[in-house]
Amino acid sequence: MTWYLAYVQGGKTTKAEGGGEKIRKEFYVQQELDDMGVTNYLPRHIEFKRVGKKRYAEPFENPLLPNYIFVETPAERFLEVLGVKYLPGPLMALSRADVAALGTFRAEVNEQYAKARRAAENREAIAEYIRGQKLEVMDSRFAGSVLRFRRMVQRAHDMYPKVEASIEMMGREVIAELDPLDVRAAE
Repeated sequence: MTWYLAYVQGGKTTKAEGGGEKIRKEFYVQQELDDMGVTNYLPRHIEFKRVGKKRYAEPFENPLLPNYIFVETPAERFLEVLGVKYLPGPLMALSRADVAALGTFRAEVNEQYAKARRAAENREAIAEYIRGQKLEVMDSRFAGSVLRFRRMVQRAHDMYPKVEASIEMMGREVIAELDPLDVRAAE
């Protein structure tokens, strides 16, 4: 099988199958390829944009490389792939070095996407903790530590609210701000 870089033809959006809401053409092509059982990769990223008079930025998912998608297909299915709407062809075959670089690129993009997705999910996280309640840290530099919940904090520049908690260190109280997904109520 060979990996190809495919150009997705003009315009930003199209109507989804069945006349639903508009979606980006890259997402439409990816869905069509998935339905055909063809391996593909559409690098994505999440942008946070403030829309209208909303107080906080909203997450928007977009292609990282607008108008391009990577496709892996055997030679016998090549013409079938070219038949997908919005893939005008020709497809550019990737060399072995390009395929290796694509693997590294995918890992980096997926890591950044996961971080952005987590930030988007954290925006909706609301602490159900009571002031003074013990919290256990599951991840970060304080993993395994027990802290005392103080309050939730969200500054204008923060993408999501953070848990403010205190911990006893070196004979004094230290205040720490943590990701809400990194803590849970201690038992």
